Amino acid sequence: MFRLVSFQPRGLGPLFVLLLTMLSPASCTLIASPGDNITVYTALEESQATQYRNLFSRENPGITVTLLRQSSGILTETLEGEAQSPKADVIWGLAVTNLLNLARPSLSLIQPYTPQGSERIVNPAYRDSGHLWTGNDVYLAAFCVNTKKIKVAGADLPRNWADLRDNAVYKGHIVMPDPQASGTGFTIVSGILQNLDGSTIAEPAPGWMYLQKLDLNVTTYTTSGSAPCDLAADPATATWIGVSLDYAATHLAGTNPDMKAIFPPEGTGWEIEANALIQHGAIQPAARIFLDWAIGDSAMEAYREYEPITAVPIISSRPLPPGYPTPPDSARFKNNSFSWSSGNRDTLILPMWCTMFRTKSLINCKQMHCFC
Repeated sequence: MFRLVSFQPRGLGPLFVLLLTMLSPASCTLIASPGDNITVYTALEESQATQYRNLFSRENPGITVTLLRQSSGILTETLEGEAQSPKADVIWGLAVTNLLNLARPSLSLIQPYTPQGSERIVNPAYRDSGHLWTGNDVYLAAFCVNTKKIKVAGADLPRNWADLRDNAVYKGHIVMPDPQASGTGFTIVSGILQNLDGSTIAEPAPGWMYLQKLDLNVTTYTTSGSAPCDLAADPATATWIGVSLDYAATHLAGTNPDMKAIFPPEGTGWEIEANALIQHGAIQPAARIFLDWAIGDSAMEAYREYEPITAVPIISSRPLPPGYPTPPDSARFKNNSFSWSSGNRDTLILPMWCTMFRTKSLINCKQMHCFC
């Protein structure tokens, strides 16, 4: 049994709490006691977390799990604030860039753990060599485009990143997520700074110039990574194009005939969603059982419905989501240094972004930390 509860403490935005009952599978060597309770923090989209939760519940009846959901940036801030007295047992589906920040020694927050079956993750990029985190899948940035709104306006569909910046007809019709609150927003900005218009980690100035010009066409920066897609799909808004994440774009493209998912041919930002064990005085077996399940076959098959690039390679009969490029890896920007993104997140990238673009942000800096 489970309950879904929405509440709003400390002004940090809705936290979705899922109470479910789970028991360890017979194949696990770890055994959870009846009535064990664990708390899992996640940045997964609520609909995804709910679907995966139901799968876990069917396979593991008996352990009570409290699942707390926030956007990546807000969740990272929550975890940092609780570092001296952690309330979570597990982090699930948080961007690696954020996990690297949380794994810094000064916080003493992450406990190394090697989940059962992690040897099946053959690509070393998808798991930490020090066992601090283990990857689930890769998500990409994408454009959510309302073809009906654009057709009515007599405009052309955007083909690439340059079109978003250079096409003056898009002015007032583009929405993006704020990287201070949204992991998707940070992935977009980090990818641009490392790749676009010749920008690199050694010289990110061209990327900042691109963002500054793009800002002229942007209406708003949202606190949620999927919100730009929702705004583009809403016929009552002036938003034509939402710069968002692949799942949101392809889901709408598959359910709304007016929506199209576009992956820019020059590449796009990408991030690994990963899991980690919170360091406690006494870590419960149920926490490790959850992390083992999170990289198991059934979980990977469920992730594959939305994110075709999974940490454990699987053969799936599922078709690619609508609009997804073939092969899926071809959509990624070539350069993506997680260590550079994480190391410069709080000291360079977010302070610079906030200074340049905060006037259009929906973040309330009285309710969460802003970086300028």
